[in-house]
Amino acid sequence: MKKSALIVCASLLFSLFVSCSSIPKYEKPLWVDSYTIEQFFPHKEYVTGIAHASTEELARTLAEANLAAYFTHEINSVTKAHQTLVNTGENRESIDREITVKSQITLAGVQHTQSWRSFGDKQYYDCAYLNRKEAFSNYESTIISAQKRFYSFYNSALNEKDPFKKIALFNESKIAGQEYSDVLDFSLILYKSGYEKYEKDISVIAGIDEKIASTKLNISMKVIINSDGKAYKALVEKVISDAGYSRKNSEYSYSILVTIQAEKAVFSDTIVVQPSVSIDVRNSNESIFSFSKTAEQISGFKEAENFVDMKVRKAITDIIENDVRAEICKL
Repeated sequence: MKKSALIVCASLLFSLFVSCSSIPKYEKPLWVDSYTIEQFFPHKEYVTGIAHASTEELARTLAEANLAAYFTHEINSVTKAHQTLVNTGENRESIDREITVKSQITLAGVQHTQSWRSFGDKQYYDCAYLNRKEAFSNYESTIISAQKRFYSFYNSALNEKDPFKKIALFNESKIAGQEYSDVLDFSLILYKSGYEKYEKDISVIAGIDEKIASTKLNISMKVIINSDGKAYKALVEKVISDAGYSRKNSEYSYSILVTIQAEKAVFSDTIVVQPSVSIDVRNSNESIFSFSKTAEQISGFKEAENFVDMKVRKAITDIIENDVRAEICKL
């Protein structure tokens, strides 16, 4: 009798064990683990952020923060991209282009998985995810706006006849081009397939400096200097050449009038000089640009006139070498 009771009890316990072991467990989702999330959210199609916390709400917040951290990391990184640019001639050259991504956007369309609670550590897990293609579709209006702004300056520069005005417009297009580059660099991080439609514009932006240089070569200048400044004519001409402009004494398109003042005021026992340099760039009809600078007053005893002359020459040379050069380079 006792033996039968034991057999019945054992049978019941075995049945209970089998019953309990057959209860389905809530399995850990693939997206919870960074090693398996690729199977659920392929990196080429999604940007993701995983987080866990003691509450569902906090886990969701941290997940979005981790998703944003992906962009922050990429935006703040500096990478090198090898690009082959086609110049106005037939030469091709490979360059290293430093890409600093500065664009910041608020991405719409961030979604969340259903939170999963781990019975082991009692934590809630959440994954924030963003579909790259959809996000790019939302961002594309920003790209188009930056593109239009860049080409408005660039095309105006191409159509401008006056060389100096052309250069000024090319410089404006460089600024707009950098802003456009930043937008494109972000789009490359977001969705490469969408970026490729605009990639050709990078070469256009990179070629602006060459167009400025070639435009400068079409500008010829003749230096016309007053009698007091004859000794400085060669220096002024060098500054013009260094800035990329050609010099001609005939059939020139612009004249650069240079006036140098270094008159001495002589008193009973001292000499006082206030050196100044002024330039005026003119075409056949009008003044294109003018600039002048006066140095600090220089004085000395009559017995040391040579020393005064030396200081005057240095002051004028400094103005031409530094200030005039800077202004000519801005043209």
